Formats: sequence, C-alpha cells, structure tokens
Amino acid sequence: MPKRLFPSCAAVPALALLLAGALGHAAPEGRGPATEAAWSGEAAPEALVLAYEAYFGGFHIGSARAVVSADGRRYRLEAAGRARGLLDWYAGWRGNVLTRGRLDAEPGTTDAAARRIVPRLHSHAGTWQEDRRWTRLSYGTGGAIADHATSPEDPDEADETTPVPSDSVNDTIDPLTAVLRLSRQIAAGEPCRADLRIYDGRRRYNLRVRDAGTRRFVANSYSVFDGEARGCRLAIERIGGFRKERSEYSETARERRVWVARPLPDALPVPVRVEVETGLGRAVMHLVGAAQGGKRIAVDPGRDVLADN
Repeated sequence: MPKRLFPSCAAVPALALLLAGALGHAAPEGRGPATEAAWSGEAAPEALVLAYEAYFGGFHIGSARAVVSADGRRYRLEAAGRARGLLDWYAGWRGNVLTRGRLDAEPGTTDAAARRIVPRLHSHAGTWQEDRRWTRLSYGTGGAIADHATSPEDPDEADETTPVPSDSVNDTIDPLTAVLRLSRQIAAGEPCRADLRIYDGRRRYNLRVRDAGTRRFVANSYSVFDGEARGCRLAIERIGGFRKERSEYSETARERRVWVARPLPDALPVPVRVEVETGLGRAVMHLVGAAQGGKRIAVDPGRDVLADN
C-alpha cells in the first residue's frame, strides 16, 4: 500500500461525515481550543455529538466523532477521525475538519428552515505516515472563495494529480456544508436529491445525490440506531485534484449509499450508516453514539471512539 494512496485510504473512516470522502489533509489551526472542547465533551448543550466506527471487509479500520451546532443564524460542523487496526499500524492516520457559516434569510420569507446556507470557513488537517497536510478556505459575504491556502505539495506528487481548473471553483461549497444542506432538506420532508458542486481546497468534484427510498434498521452490537432511515445514493464526477492513477478501491467503488435519520427525537437528520461496495470488499460505517441536550445513546457508553484503545 504505497504512500501515494493517502487521499483515498484516509478518506474511508470519515466517509459518513463528509459524504464524498473529503477528510484527510490538514488545517493551519489543527486541533485548537474550540476543537478540543468538542472532543472532551464540552460542546454547547444544544450541539449534536456523533460517534462512528468504520469497517472494511469485516476489519475495523477507523473511528470518527462529529459535532453539529446551529442556532438558526450560524452553523458550525467539526469532525475528527483516526485509523484503527492494520491501517493504524501502517499509516497512523489522524484527521480533523471544521466548517463555519451563516444561515441567511431568503428574500420574502421568515421561515427559519428556508434559510440559505453560506459557508465562511472550511479547513481540514491530517497526518498519514508522518506526512502532515493542511488546507484552509475562507469565503466572502456572498459565499465566494476569498482566500485559499494549503500546505506545500510534495514535488514528487505534483505531477500525479489532475489540475483543478481555476474557473471550476466558482459557485462551490465545502463538503460539510453539503452535508448540512442535505440534512436540512430531509428534515423539511423533501427527498434526498441534489446536484452539488464541491471544492475542499484540494479536490474539485460534482456530487450527484439521488433518493434510495427508506429502510428499517435494528440496533445491535455494531450500531446504536433503531428506526427508519432515508437512503441517499451518491455518484461522484471528478473535476480536478485527484490522482491520475486511481487506487483499486476508488476504481471499483460501485454503490455508495448513505442512510440518514434523526438519531434522537429533536436532532437533525444525520448519517446513521454508510455502505460502499468495491471490488476489494464492502466498507461500512455505523453510528455508535449520539448525544444532545442531556439525551444520549451509545453502543458502549464508557468508550471514547478517538482514544488509543
């Protein structure tokens, strides 16, 4: 498993959080005080805290935690992930991601649910085999990218990625803002359907989301969710910033489905299960914990999914 597989392999543990596997590089602010507060259980009372475990071919490969906060006018989404098992031994992958933005009122309406989602900041950071990378995007008042900074690229890898056309990043959003947009859409009773232009600071792609109906899940030793979830079928059109030579995992990925539901009665709909079928095996991510406003459910209440155990 060569080092150049950093982007695709590192994305697997956080797939449910980012829908298109965009977590895995780095951010200048890294794990600052605000991020640390979320992971230590000091998130705002109204925040939704989620925990996930990921498996590939039956092997435990990753863990992730996410915090979702929105007060009607602003939103903040952050997540952290780490490799497990052989992937951790081989790569020692760690990553975190943060998005902040506004919920702007649409002209002619006072409906809070109809507010337009406008990102202000997106940053992500990660380490793979001691190779640390970061990216930071800042947006102007209208949602256009105002500033873009990334860690220096390895000269040996510069020719291995496809270029990102400069005009293709116009009218794009970051991956976490895309997650929130779909969540609010489903919360409003609409089907899981969207065509989204995504740019994470390194990779530019179009995400085609189509409704896959509903499915009933029963809680078990792997997943805490019990109830009906709506399926979102994903298709990715690569525009730029991807490896020219695709990994076998990426090349053979077929069905990508994210199952979305409210893990707690008053929570936003979020991914409760992710399934990706590939020629190498099946990747599955389970929701193993959720907490908000004093309510909590967990497969193992005493376990910290990001701890070294």
